[in-house]
Amino acid sequence: MAARRKKKAAPKRSAARKTVKKKAPAKAAASRGSKKVLGSPRPGWPYSPGWRAGDFIYTAGQLGMNAEGKLVGPTIEEQTRACLRRIEAILKEGGASLSDVVKVTTFITDRVNVPGYNLAYGEFFKSNPPARSTVVCDLVVDGLIEIEAVAYKPR
Repeated sequence: MAARRKKKAAPKRSAARKTVKKKAPAKAAASRGSKKVLGSPRPGWPYSPGWRAGDFIYTAGQLGMNAEGKLVGPTIEEQTRACLRRIEAILKEGGASLSDVVKVTTFITDRVNVPGYNLAYGEFFKSNPPARSTVVCDLVVDGLIEIEAVAYKPR
């Protein structure tokens, strides 16, 4: 006959044993908690043009429009320049500039416009351009391009 083995009981957890969360250093907590909305959204559009969150500034996608909300022109070059000028204004309000941009995401409606986009984009980022992704897609407006950026600017 085989000997029967006794099952070991699982150890009981003490009610006094609780997980203790470590507190973040005061400096890190202060930078995480400091957020500021930048820019003025178009009336009726539920979004913020930009946010400063700690040492980073995030812009919403900017279209090739003027202050009145009209497309600046029919070409990809004109619209790209307008997008980047809008981004530049948001960054300035947050205490940064285009030279602080570390990542750009571009949404473009037609891949045939990429050479013109690159030409205008290169006027703004002459050396050490930021990391960049370009996506071909439809836009929610009739523009040719939308650009968003992330900048790193320590306070």
